[in-house]
Amino acid sequence: MKPKNSLEHFFFFNKKICSVAPYCSILLLTDILFNQLNRSTRNIEIRKLALNNILSNLFIAHWHGRYIVISKSPNTYTNYSWYGLKHYTYRSIIEWIEILISNGYINQAIGFYDNEKGKGKRSRINASEKLLRESKGLKNSERDSFSSHPYSKNIILKEEGLLRYTPSGKLIGKIKFLDEYNEFIRDARIFFLCDPNFFSSSRSLSSLDSVISIYHLIELEAGTEDQHTGYAPIKVQPGIQHPTIIPEHSGNPLLITAETNSLSYKEIDGQLYRVFNDGKFTRGGRFYGSFYQQLDEADRAKILINDSPVVEVDYSGFHLNMLYHLIGKQFDGDPYSAVDRPEVRDILKTLCLIVINTKDTTQALRALRDVIRKDWKLKKLKQKYQLDEKDLLGKFESVHSEISRFFCSRVGLELMYLDSEIAETILKHFTRRGIPCLCVHDSFLVPSQYEDELKNVMKTIYKKYIGFEPKLK
Repeated sequence: MKPKNSLEHFFFFNKKICSVAPYCSILLLTDILFNQLNRSTRNIEIRKLALNNILSNLFIAHWHGRYIVISKSPNTYTNYSWYGLKHYTYRSIIEWIEILISNGYINQAIGFYDNEKGKGKRSRINASEKLLRESKGLKNSERDSFSSHPYSKNIILKEEGLLRYTPSGKLIGKIKFLDEYNEFIRDARIFFLCDPNFFSSSRSLSSLDSVISIYHLIELEAGTEDQHTGYAPIKVQPGIQHPTIIPEHSGNPLLITAETNSLSYKEIDGQLYRVFNDGKFTRGGRFYGSFYQQLDEADRAKILINDSPVVEVDYSGFHLNMLYHLIGKQFDGDPYSAVDRPEVRDILKTLCLIVINTKDTTQALRALRDVIRKDWKLKKLKQKYQLDEKDLLGKFESVHSEISRFFCSRVGLELMYLDSEIAETILKHFTRRGIPCLCVHDSFLVPSQYEDELKNVMKTIYKKYIGFEPKLK
């Protein structure tokens, strides 16, 4: 499949993904190209994994008609080996990419940086016709299975790249709790009920696209990399009569299907890690790592935990209401709909995310316009209601004048630290109670019989940290 609409349709390079199924096309192609092109006798397994990682990215992007964005800055690759991704080094990745380019296996659009404007684009690559021809004689690429290499540490500290750190007593406590949580959640049966075609074509990455687009528009101008950079689709297939839980684990995702209603069950790994930003353990700190976080709210409602349907509760207008509470005030009503009609709430939520994470108005407007231009739903709303980004930003600042001093100040990472501490305390409560609880930043999922307890805990813990009663939805 050719990439759609030039270079604007892309995925960011996923440093973790690799192809693992025996005799699958990418694994076989890795061996073939490695034997042909490898120039070193050192670190053979690591070099082979780096090549596998690159090919996996290229083929996933090809199946979805996208390019892959890569960084050629050495700083981007710093310390990943310390975090367990030994293959993800500047030397390993960039050297292989250059080898593949010089041998005609990769097409490249070279990136640039405009010093006067203070912005640019990273290089983009995609699989060449030669690479695609090489794979055609192998096993069907669409059947490839993928695995994600975990970080060896569950607390990640970032600035331009990843930073090493020596844990303080407080941080050791956070590390120990995450170990406790991950060990506990590993034993929970978490399944996602979906249509067999859920992971095919563009659907498999639609929810992730919006997350990545907004985050990178804001953060990459400052040279920051994303904390999770893509999800490889895992194929599901129709099958047995009843979705009974099957105990065997083969190393690949466990798939259980229902023939009667054409639904499939995918087992979800609930393991999480935390990412702190700007080289400080007081900025960021949110929980990442599990597939369920990539699903939208409607799809998360299809999750089962220990055979029970789930309920999801989230904080309403979280960061805006939090800013009001932090200055000792309460905002009545919905902080988004107060700016404009409820129908454009999605654009206003996007505007809020941007305005608390950018450094100035110019950057905020540029980011908002880029996001709307690339998201067809937001673009449709803009056209339908004849919205102007600059007017929207002005109205947003006017309605929220009492907290407007926080806008375009990059206060978002400080708010994320607060919400991550709240999230940690909520997860601690349910883990110690032996109740599986899933976290999507400011929302939480538990088996439906614990809905009232979840609401009470979320209110109590928020009030403990912020001093006000939160709004839930």
